Amino acid sequence: MVMIEAMAVGCPVIAFRRGAAPEIVVHQKSGFLVEGVHEMVQSIGRIDEIDRATVSTHVEHHFTAHVMTEKYIRVYKKVIASSRGKNALRYHSSQEPHIAPLVPVKTHESLLMPDKLSHGAKKTMNGNHVWSKRASMAVKKP
Repeated sequence: MVMIEAMAVGCPVIAFRRGAAPEIVVHQKSGFLVEGVHEMVQSIGRIDEIDRATVSTHVEHHFTAHVMTEKYIRVYKKVIASSRGKNALRYHSSQEPHIAPLVPVKTHESLLMPDKLSHGAKKTMNGNHVWSKRASMAVKKP
């Protein structure tokens, strides 16, 4: 999120080529994607090669609320379309279709609810408990 906020105001980003950075930063267009600290230091001297207007335009085209909403809608439509053949939607004669119960899956930690439980467990939005090393480190002992 910090990278997108910086780019929204035209600030080029220098980031390691890991995690979400390659999906956010376009190398040599909205910033630099680097492999190590040495390459990061070298990129600082090249920051003026990046046009700040191009950086903010990149964010407008890919990360505004409207654009992100459209992308989510496309994903949801694909999921619904692909699940129809798998009996995920059940239709009752006089009712609106409703979604069948969900099968538990691994939950990404960013979807966790903020209330912390003992021993590193957290509740997800659907009430399931998720255990993780990160969650246990965040739990404050009384």
